Amino acid sequence: MKTNDQFAAMGPRRRAYRIVVVTIFTGIIAGIIWVLLIPTSVPLPVPDSTTDNSMGITILGKRDFVIQVKSALTLLRDKDPTAFKIVKKYIGIIQESTDISEMLANVNPPVFLLTHKSASYSVTWCASGIAHDSYHSKLYNDYRTKIFPIVPPWIWKGESAEKQCLQYQLPIMKAIGSPESEMAPIRSGNTSYMDRTHD
Repeated sequence: MKTNDQFAAMGPRRRAYRIVVVTIFTGIIAGIIWVLLIPTSVPLPVPDSTTDNSMGITILGKRDFVIQVKSALTLLRDKDPTAFKIVKKYIGIIQESTDISEMLANVNPPVFLLTHKSASYSVTWCASGIAHDSYHSKLYNDYRTKIFPIVPPWIWKGESAEKQCLQYQLPIMKAIGSPESEMAPIRSGNTSYMDRTHD
């Protein structure tokens, strides 16, 4: 480690270089911590939304969306109770989204934003998508409770996390009776699995 005398003995260029490097490094670390600590904002519910809590999870959206999601959750509960328990533990709200389907695991309670298009593709697709995203939330929350309270995005998002969620999703699809046309892209490991509904 450099003492003050050693630092003073350095040439002006070298001192300036070290100061710049330390400043940049400190700024990057501070920026990363700041980004990780910013709470994610949940979009406002779609107009004319209704709420249903009968499955132990809040479903928020238009009436037909709520009915479809309830059917999907019922299918999970009846055909794969273990997956249903994970959904109940790691998703607090399933909210209709007008934009994209996305798991917001870093809010309390965790919110799964699900587009109407993706939910209405089929009951099996909706059910397996909910299960898939509950696993993203599980990855986030397991890391947060067992390792460190600040969770790097790559732990629960990104290609590696997506592959884990696809591997988790496939046996659930078999259990709930998903058709081969829905299982094929999941089996292939296609990490853009929601592309089936273009969201």
